[in-house]
This record gives sequence, structure tokens and C-alpha cells, in this order.
Amino acid sequence: MADITVYKGDSKTLTITVKDSDGDAQNLTGYTVYLTVKKKDSDADSTALINKAFTNLSQSLYPGQAQLTL
Repeated sequence: MADITVYKGDSKTLTITVKDSDGDAQNLTGYTVYLTVKKKDSDADSTALINKAFTNLSQSLYPGQAQLTL
């Protein structure tokens, strides 16, 4: 988990990489990556400020990576 600061009116692209226990990048084709923004980690997902799903992840250039644009 990371703290990310984005101000109203700004856009931000986050790049995440998913690896297995051996450190190998995992192909995310067919998977959905979810982004949930909450005031507090303990808040319920249903009360999140932002809930966003990212699908159709292209893995041709960077296997295991997903770019999430806010």
C-alpha cells in the first residue's frame, strides 16, 4: 500500500507491476485491476471516495505492468 497525493483538477498515472514469489512479472491479460481510494484504510470499500476497475490491460510491451490513470 502507498500514500499517493493528487489534487483536484490534476491527473496522475500510476504504474504497478505484479510479480510472483520468484520475482517474475505476471501476465495480466484477462484480469481486472481495482483501485480503491479511502480516507482511512479501515473504511469499508462501499464508502470509498473512488472505486475504479481497469480492464483490457495490454501486456505486449510490459508484462506484469498496469497503468492506472486517475
